[in-house]
Amino acid sequence: MAVIPLGNPAAPVYPIDSIEDLLRRARAGTWEVDLADGTLHASDAFHALLGFAPAAGRNVLRRWLDRAHPEDAVAAAQALEAQRQQPAGEFELGLRMQHADGSWRWLLLRGRPGGLSANGFRRLSGAAFDLTEHNGALERLQRTEQRFTRAIAAIRGLVYEVDFASDRLTMHGIEKVVGGGPVEPLVSLDNWSNRVHPDDRERLHAAIYANRAQGTDYELSYRVFHNDGSVLHVWHHGTYVKDANGRPVQALGVIKDVTADVKLRSELERAELALRESQQILATVSESSPVHLAMFDLDRRCVFVNRPLAGSSLDQVIGKRLDDMMPPELVASSVRNFLEVVETGSDADVTDRIQFPGMEPRYYRMLLRPVSRDGRVIGVVANVADVTESRLQQEQQQLQASIIERMHEGVMLLDRDARILFTNPALESMFGYAPGELTGVFAGVLSFRSATGIEDVRRLVLDEVDAGRSAVINFLGRMRDGKAHPCQAVYSGARIGDSHCVIAVLTDVSEHKRLQRELLKVETRVQHRVGSDLHDGVGQQLAGIAMMLRALSQRSVSMGGQELRGELQGITELVNSVLRTTRLMARGLTPVRPGNDGLLEGFEELTQHIFDRFGVQVGLEVELPAQVELDENTASNLYRIAQEGMLNAARHAHATNINVSLAVEDRLVALTIRDDGRGFDPYSVRGGGMGLRVMRFRAQMISGYLLVESQPGEGTLLRCRCPLRPEMASIEREEP
Repeated sequence: MAVIPLGNPAAPVYPIDSIEDLLRRARAGTWEVDLADGTLHASDAFHALLGFAPAAGRNVLRRWLDRAHPEDAVAAAQALEAQRQQPAGEFELGLRMQHADGSWRWLLLRGRPGGLSANGFRRLSGAAFDLTEHNGALERLQRTEQRFTRAIAAIRGLVYEVDFASDRLTMHGIEKVVGGGPVEPLVSLDNWSNRVHPDDRERLHAAIYANRAQGTDYELSYRVFHNDGSVLHVWHHGTYVKDANGRPVQALGVIKDVTADVKLRSELERAELALRESQQILATVSESSPVHLAMFDLDRRCVFVNRPLAGSSLDQVIGKRLDDMMPPELVASSVRNFLEVVETGSDADVTDRIQFPGMEPRYYRMLLRPVSRDGRVIGVVANVADVTESRLQQEQQQLQASIIERMHEGVMLLDRDARILFTNPALESMFGYAPGELTGVFAGVLSFRSATGIEDVRRLVLDEVDAGRSAVINFLGRMRDGKAHPCQAVYSGARIGDSHCVIAVLTDVSEHKRLQRELLKVETRVQHRVGSDLHDGVGQQLAGIAMMLRALSQRSVSMGGQELRGELQGITELVNSVLRTTRLMARGLTPVRPGNDGLLEGFEELTQHIFDRFGVQVGLEVELPAQVELDENTASNLYRIAQEGMLNAARHAHATNINVSLAVEDRLVALTIRDDGRGFDPYSVRGGGMGLRVMRFRAQMISGYLLVESQPGEGTLLRCRCPLRPEMASIEREEP
């Protein structure tokens, strides 16, 4: 294969093998492309540029274009297509191609069209050059120049260099100091000296030459003239580059415009003087402040304090730096906060634990605020307050919150309208809710009670917590998925800020309720058995004895035993008395027979007993629908609540009339007892008395609640509401 060299298409053809070594050394290779069919012919050196050994099958142009960088592939294809459509005199293309080792190489392709045919030029021949190292060096040089340019632009001044061999001075960024556009490099130190204020020129020269002789760095300040004739203050820092013998051969340095800083320092000095003059007045005014006040200048020196910390005197604090006032472990953070206030002009609010010598550690809150004049910060004021007590309270609250978070019992905070303000993870898990999902939700969503029942419970809870007591309510909890489980809630009052709230601690009492029902069943069975034994066993035996005694008494008359008859009659009356007592005991153990008729019968006997014993008129109204049949546990507890309520009204309230009603209201069994007795204050007795506690307990036993309304001289109203069937309350699906 041969290659047509760049230039004249008619030039002689040289064998590739004779120039391969030359091409490899030059990191170049030759190529030829048939623009009609896309065939590529390339030298071995071209293959070597991309790390491939010459091999058959590499003559397809498409395979080489596929190795082009994605950002360059389109441009390469377009350039070749343009040559095919309308060949140009010269072809030049730079692109990146992937080497066999995965790296990218910059190639420069140059060529000329050749091979005239009926359709025009069909071949494109040329050479490829690897410019990767060349381009890399250019990029590094450009980055270096960019960094240097950015560095000069970032400083508020100029950078200079002096070559001692030629005594040539070059300055970069001089326009930022003396004004105007970019300035041509100055040729000597005298050019810059002419801009220096005459009063400072001799001092500048003396410092420069003295340090040059010793090769030492130096800093000095002096004045120069701006192009507009104004005088500027500059800060000059210089250093030297030395040869192998330690002699300076080059000087480098920075000259910054510090006019604003000098003016600011002058203003600060005047401000400091004014502040010192007004210290006495300010001290008098600030002595009444409940916090410690201190002012610091930009050098962090205290220029005013109303009341020093840690028992120090004013003389020991004024003029002292903030760095020296703080304990060593707080110096770095204090300085950092101070500088942030000065730089940003914004406040900084920090609280630190500080222990001064000879004192117990205390918590101090420091509010740092900038002091500004004419839009510039000239100092910092620190308001320091001892917050140890509030910090301890905060830590205690955090501890309490942590304990609540880790409690196994569910805890929620409610407002007085029963809206949920907070729930702990245990409560959310107990009811199947996601964290925070219950916040702001009406608490009734956690219960199967009706709207009326929930409102009654809310009023009951508020009455109890307002009286300083806790309210214990048993209810059937409704989980998020609609399932039910028994719960017990203990409600207590809490004050959060200015709001009176309620804290509820909820416990899952499923197992407790199951055991309770089992115990009640056992108790009921025992009562029935004992009552049955008393009534059918002992009672029947006593009745038999009484009959035998009456028969014996009649026989004694015919036998002429009048005296014996009298004794037998006395024994008979005694046995009858024991029989009546036994039957009353049996009735007391099982006052209510199963079924609604048994409940009605029990209530009627109870009202008759109250009248017979106390002479109190009792109005009874029982309205239970035929399809509603209370279970034995519910009926028995309702009877006992009514019994306790009527006995209290007759025995303690001296009522003359009592009205009792039992009905179904809003899918709840409602028992109401109203009397015209002397009434009482339900909150005057801790817990409301034993009778009320027993009635509330019995109401809880049937998943209900008891409301008490009474005032001295105005009678008493007791209302007990419970589900129709407590153990199956979830079936009722009462909407909240």
